[in-house]
Amino acid sequence: VPGSAAEAAGLRTDDEILAIGRFSVEDGAAFQARQSYSRTERFRDTMQLELRNGSTDLLIRRAGNLQRVRLQARYGCGGQLALMNSSTLN
Repeated sequence: VPGSAAEAAGLRTDDEILAIGRFSVEDGAAFQARQSYSRTERFRDTMQLELRNGSTDLLIRRAGNLQRVRLQARYGCGGQLALMNSSTLN
């Protein structure tokens, strides 16, 4: 999304976030049970926890290669992090 924290960090469509800070967001059981929201909830909770410090490193997979990017918190209304599963937005 233009102007977003994700864009400022350099995240791109189709980047896969594997870790937030030192925490892996992989959860094999939830990943295999596609009807489960536990992976999304774990991701959201971990991201919110890490961004309380102002920024966090993300380990991403882009086109098969691993790399780290730094995500800077943007303070706003104080609401919770919202996640959308999309192949068109970052």
